[in-house]
Amino acid sequence: MKKIKSVLSVALIIMAGLIVSCSKDNSSTKPVETDARDLALGTYTGLSSLMDTSGNSISDTTVTFVVTKGSGKSLIITEDGGGKISTGDVLVSGKNFSGNIPLQTINKDGFSISLKGKGNNNEHFGFMESTKAFVYNIEITDGPLRGNTYDVFGTKK
Repeated sequence: MKKIKSVLSVALIIMAGLIVSCSKDNSSTKPVETDARDLALGTYTGLSSLMDTSGNSISDTTVTFVVTKGSGKSLIITEDGGGKISTGDVLVSGKNFSGNIPLQTINKDGFSISLKGKGNNNEHFGFMESTKAFVYNIEITDGPLRGNTYDVFGTKK
């Protein structure tokens, strides 16, 4: 009887060790995090509106732009004519996100343009996954178009 108790005790200790080691292995695996920006990457077509300081439309044109990842959690919006607008970090809400566009100078169609995001904090640009729509709003901060705004809406091709 003593041998059976000893063998049983050893077996229980080994089983307990296996259970603990298995549970440690399972808890050490972390879920894979997805980058919300991946949903927005691609080429968009849509409309752009340039408005004067009074809010009157100067021109409405079709536009094509490409959204790629920037550094950290930012994006880069590359427009027709080569203008590359860098965003701040995205603020994620489910599969949608928004954020700010910091003050910057870009080169577009051979001209240097200083701009910044227009609108409320974290609402200068946004992406809605359900419609594959991307919008951004900027204000031109220098030169002959200073104070004019540029609003763009596009959907993914």
